[in-house]
Amino acid sequence: SRLRRTLQILPLTLAMLGVLHAIQRPGPLSNFLTTTSRVHRAAHLRARRVSASAGSPSAFDSMRKLRMPTTKGKTPVVLLMCGSFSPITLLHLRVMEQARDYFAFNSDFEVLGGFISPVGDKYEKPSLAPAIHRRSMVCLATRSNPWLCVDTWEMERDVWSPTKEVVEHIRQQTNDYIRTHVDTPSVEAKVMLVCGMDLLAGFRDSNLWTDDDLERILKDGLVVMPRDGTSTEEALALPRLAPYLDRVHVLPYDNPNAVSSTLVRDLLKAGRSPRYLLPDDVLEYIYAHGLYMDR
Repeated sequence: SRLRRTLQILPLTLAMLGVLHAIQRPGPLSNFLTTTSRVHRAAHLRARRVSASAGSPSAFDSMRKLRMPTTKGKTPVVLLMCGSFSPITLLHLRVMEQARDYFAFNSDFEVLGGFISPVGDKYEKPSLAPAIHRRSMVCLATRSNPWLCVDTWEMERDVWSPTKEVVEHIRQQTNDYIRTHVDTPSVEAKVMLVCGMDLLAGFRDSNLWTDDDLERILKDGLVVMPRDGTSTEEALALPRLAPYLDRVHVLPYDNPNAVSSTLVRDLLKAGRSPRYLLPDDVLEYIYAHGLYMDR
């Protein structure tokens, strides 16, 4: 019986030896396995590099790209976008670029820089990824941009921060920085919130947005991107906005508004690809950390 068992497993043993021999010898099989191993190893190392670079302290120096006022006769302005950014998409970045171009070609303002401020964990929105991941993704999305920075003040607070407080923080921080770098201390930059038309339309709700909110948010101005499903004319006709209409800047409507963080999350949950809706580095980070894939 022992001889019979030996004879039964002999073909399998020989087959395994043949596979090992084929792997060790140069040839298609060994090349395939080696290449596959290298690809997986490279992907793993790149994911680690992406995470490491996103978490480096220098990546979050929110003033490092801010430039000083240089154009006489123009009012310096800093653009600010607040939101969940769970995750950040190409549309977020595109709207900021459009806002910058708007002021470069159509106004008496000079854009010094732009800030993206992710909301903190205390916002407690169900679809919100942990702040540490959203910070890393926003940093990855902006690291090659010459004028956009990440500001983490709002995100790092242990309480939820109303939008008006974030606007005032950026205003104070920016002007403190400018005063230490220019010879004319009287120069003061304005801070304009960049948002969608749906937020502007939401100002009709006085329970959600108080008169004090509007005064402090719209003090320097507001930049608004039209959105599908929200009437620009109706939003601008709100009686509460009448005192501020000369400070509201409406961008040209040329963006594919179907791109959203919600769409990205839905695709990931369904096991589908959201590539080209968000920066590649952000997508790699999501895959590396398994974000938004719970079904």
